[in-house]
Amino acid sequence: MKRTALLIMLLLLAFISNAQVEYLYDFNSLTEGSQNLNGQDGWVTHYQTATSSQDFDVSYVCGSDMAPDESMAIWYPYGGSGVGRTATRKASPNFDFNFQNGGILDLEIDMNRTWWGSFFGVGFDADGDGHILPGMTDPDGGVYLFVKSQGDSGHARVHLPDGSHVDFDYEQGGWTRYKMSFDFTAYDGAGAVTVFVKPGCEGEWIQMAGCTNVCMNLTPGSGDKLDYQVWDGIFFHSQGGTGGFDNLLVRQQPDGNAQLIEMEDIPNQLIFNAPITLEATASSGLPVSFEMMEGPATISGNVLTLSGETGVVKFKAMQAGNANWLPAPDVVKTFEVVDPYAYEPEVKIRRPYDGTKVYMDDLHPVMIVVSAYIEHPEVIKFTSITADVEGQDIALQTDYPDDPDNGYYYGFFTPLGFTNYGINVSVTQSGGKTTTYHTSFEITDQIDSQLDVETMNGDLVCTPSVHSAKGEYVFPSHVGAFKKIMAHFEYNCVDGNCDTYDRIGGVKVRNYRGEWVELFRYITPFGVQCQDNVDVSDYTTQLQGLVEMEYYMELWNGSGSNPNLIFSFTKGTPRFGLAPMPSATMPTNSLCPLWIILSATRRR
Repeated sequence: MKRTALLIMLLLLAFISNAQVEYLYDFNSLTEGSQNLNGQDGWVTHYQTATSSQDFDVSYVCGSDMAPDESMAIWYPYGGSGVGRTATRKASPNFDFNFQNGGILDLEIDMNRTWWGSFFGVGFDADGDGHILPGMTDPDGGVYLFVKSQGDSGHARVHLPDGSHVDFDYEQGGWTRYKMSFDFTAYDGAGAVTVFVKPGCEGEWIQMAGCTNVCMNLTPGSGDKLDYQVWDGIFFHSQGGTGGFDNLLVRQQPDGNAQLIEMEDIPNQLIFNAPITLEATASSGLPVSFEMMEGPATISGNVLTLSGETGVVKFKAMQAGNANWLPAPDVVKTFEVVDPYAYEPEVKIRRPYDGTKVYMDDLHPVMIVVSAYIEHPEVIKFTSITADVEGQDIALQTDYPDDPDNGYYYGFFTPLGFTNYGINVSVTQSGGKTTTYHTSFEITDQIDSQLDVETMNGDLVCTPSVHSAKGEYVFPSHVGAFKKIMAHFEYNCVDGNCDTYDRIGGVKVRNYRGEWVELFRYITPFGVQCQDNVDVSDYTTQLQGLVEMEYYMELWNGSGSNPNLIFSFTKGTPRFGLAPMPSATMPTNSLCPLWIILSATRRR
């Protein structure tokens, strides 16, 4: 439903002298149009690094997106190198926020985060030019909350005036209502900030455990960005993708002592787990109570008891305050209850691989390698993984028992002859459920003088937007059967359209311990295809069975690269203990200026 309110000053609750006051700016009074926020109703905007970067749009919709309340919002649907925009607004009669008096304040906004990052905050316009540009104009600054989609980490954090920042765990995309709650009386005037979120801009506030009661290191009276008494503007910023902003709110809390509840997250549980004693503390020292909200559990006092059913448990911790303390914001916690019997592990007997041969001149112990994964590894554990080879019982071990993303187990069995074998792998998980997997293989001393294995055959593609691709390929298993392994690498380009510059890439394989090992590194030629050979004999223990491989290449133009990679195994006794020199044998008809570099660096 569209809201038709203009700039609204809400809730002058005057029934008590220490009333709470809220100031809401909902953008609904602005003139709709593309790239026209700058100059409207006191808003000033500033480009990031590209002087021609576009201004914010004022609109009800942006493409197929709209704000959760379907009202007018601010949008930034522009991207590119250095393309970003910051908007700043000072206090005015229709949005009369005031940080000078300190105390306890909340700052909220509805924000749709972008790929490279969006943020909002409050701070000091040190040079008086109307803009607060943290990181761009050095004296400017304050406190701001930054969120992004790009990358594997650092998706959410609060930047403090002294240049430090605090990360917290929030990776949900789309619109979210964010709140920074400031207590300028905390830490003897150094101040504290706590972050709350409402995914989808609705429901209960969720207090971020990683950013609760964080000291802001303020210096009241210093007259710079570390002094909240001179903070004079609110700002927000967007870069890359489609950023959105709506419903900017400042709330002045009543006079009194603020308190917060601190409580650790409850991990996911199994349906048969014992009752949980809930523990939470209020900064005031007052007792905390708990209330069940929904899910398969009950609460009595501070004891939560599971019902034995699956589902999501949601409860809250509360402290109502007293004559000396304000009510604490409720802390809402959720966790999932899982039935381990409902999940099957994903198991692969990688070595020896099903239907393959194990080559050796004489009988030697043979390595067994198994990978095992399961949904909800944080709560469903593998209690035992064993193998049975023709009556030989082998307990398989892992070098990374606390890393469910590794999942590799290994052991050895002793063959009794050159013949066919069957292997049964039994996996027992939490709750006692056991699943068995079977493969067969042959141990032979009949070894061809050369054995070729084709792995990548154009199936793995790296592009300017995708820099890594993975696949699985079957190699022979062997013990002392091959003296040399050569890798023939063909750097191909999709449609022959190569990146015009030299780029760094390479190939990694995963060893029996589940560790990623760099097989070789590759620097491409300028804009042309090429092929090379490299001796990888030292990696004989990695190149066996069903092997996970990764091709990575940091391309930035062209159509992409889809290489071929063939391994040639030459019969003979390996040179154990001798590391072969790197080799890059160029075809006689090639003029490609490139390098292949052997590397033994382990990558996890």
